[in-house]
Amino acid sequence: MTYETILYEERDHILDLTFNRPEKLNAMNDTLLEEFADAVDAFEANDNLWVAIISGAGRSFCAGRDVQDYRERLDTEVDAPRRVVGPPFLDPITSGKPVIGAVQGHAYGFGLWLTGECSVVIAAEDARFAMSMIRRSIPGGGIWSNITQWIPSKIATEMAITGEPIDAKTAHHFGLVNQVVSNEKLLESANAMAERILLQPPLAVRATMQAIRNNARHDIAERQSRNPQPGLGDTEDYREAITSFVEKRDPVFKGR
Repeated sequence: MTYETILYEERDHILDLTFNRPEKLNAMNDTLLEEFADAVDAFEANDNLWVAIISGAGRSFCAGRDVQDYRERLDTEVDAPRRVVGPPFLDPITSGKPVIGAVQGHAYGFGLWLTGECSVVIAAEDARFAMSMIRRSIPGGGIWSNITQWIPSKIATEMAITGEPIDAKTAHHFGLVNQVVSNEKLLESANAMAERILLQPPLAVRATMQAIRNNARHDIAERQSRNPQPGLGDTEDYREAITSFVEKRDPVFKGR
């Protein structure tokens, strides 16, 4: 399959799905979000694909939502995406096919959320994980609800209200990632994990993943129901957060 912002390659029973906006650190704009959703649907529908490996081209896994994309929405009328897509990103995989995240560089915002959704995560030594949306005046309660399945709530809370990242070693210590490897061995290690999974009966793997994901969805939905998100998109601070980032200057917040 050919896409504009992702690479989609099938080999044996493995799908290699690569975010391909390296000049933007693979930040998600509407096109990438829509194409990724299409690719997830294609993976789910293809009976010959049993495991997916998600990675990012260049030096980043996914730096979050494309802030420039947000900035353009502040002052101009833009066409709405042709389909509503994530997060969550992997819910369409109802069959239980496992997904391996191969994470290097930035896994911020949406990138962190997707990391949490992956079945297994291999991280490069330079990987950094952050709920950076607070710096754009966007609440991070949704990601917090997801990530606190793996990171203790106090650590996740600090990440959510400071926007500061944790490194791969810390993420491994708290259980967000399964392995930390050198950058050079990242894809090799992710592929080795896929091969280990493929040695097992595929239907048993899927049934196991269905049970795990169903429990996770229940826990996340319960947390999110107790944490409604305020509408901050119309505030002056939201506009200032987005504008200052695009203009590469320090923001000046006014609390309104």
